[in-house]
Amino acid sequence: MTHPLDDDNGLFLVLDNSAGQSSLWPHFLAVPAGWTAVFGPERAERCRDFITAHAPA
Repeated sequence: MTHPLDDDNGLFLVLDNSAGQSSLWPHFLAVPAGWTAVFGPERAERCRDFITAHAPA
């Protein structure tokens, strides 16, 4: 069995927390307390592009 984050064909969410951190999260898992979904579900590459484009300068 592969880890969900290793599935390039899987769908993911981008989560943000109050500290300004972002996380790539499998779409089928519940969003953890303290985190908010801000993008997705989308393929991992698109989520990574979103994180990069919205990272603080």
